[in-house]
Amino acid sequence: MTVSSEACGPTNLRWTGVETSFTPGWQAQDVAAVEVYYLADAPGSAEVLLTLGIHYAAALAAGTGFVTATPVALPPAPGTLTFLRKTPALQETDFQNLRSFDAATHTRLHDAAAMRDAEQRRDILSAFGADPTQAMIAAASAILAEAINAVLGAPPTKIDITKSPYQVQFGDLYLAVDTSGGPVVIELPPAIARAGRPVIVKDFTGHAAAAGRNISIIPNGAETIEGLNPLPIKANYGGFRLRPSTLKYVIDP
Repeated sequence: MTVSSEACGPTNLRWTGVETSFTPGWQAQDVAAVEVYYLADAPGSAEVLLTLGIHYAAALAAGTGFVTATPVALPPAPGTLTFLRKTPALQETDFQNLRSFDAATHTRLHDAAAMRDAEQRRDILSAFGADPTQAMIAAASAILAEAINAVLGAPPTKIDITKSPYQVQFGDLYLAVDTSGGPVVIELPPAIARAGRPVIVKDFTGHAAAAGRNISIIPNGAETIEGLNPLPIKANYGGFRLRPSTLKYVIDP
């Protein structure tokens, strides 16, 4: 077959108790690569992974591989079924033992590679909530954090809305701020208390430009950061290296 679409889930379909089949609208090479989760409508319900052959059966259309699932013993309705494809990262063909070009073998391998590419793109978008370019920037940001860790000899301090307002500690050298959940406030200690140690504050997840997701850096008391109090971070992946000075902080270039 050929892979005609990058679609690979997650695909949400309703289960009301009367459906006899489900078609998520994408292809697979094996029914074992199809995962199905269920979330009941009842308040407080948790999503559960269903089992092939126990909760549902699956079949692939001949020649195209499009997936169809049928109920066997699904949990009580109503709720939502989520279909997801995860193609195994395996290569089971020993090409040294092939004495001729087997088109079907090569087609299957290339189909599997295309499916895994689509699944990787899906997982990146799901993890970062951004287009591939933004995902690459986020990955670079993670690499930068590790580099800073190696140079400064201390791991980054990860901060999100649940820790806001966060009071900078003496040992903090790099604050990796997660703004995906909302705005974050960073409170600086008196400049003299830092004993000359700079601190980096950076939007680690790339959401600070969105309304209601800014970072606010607040100096202690009457101190300022180059005349500002607070100092906002309103750019995705934006940040500052703040160096303590006399009764103030300055922004290093």
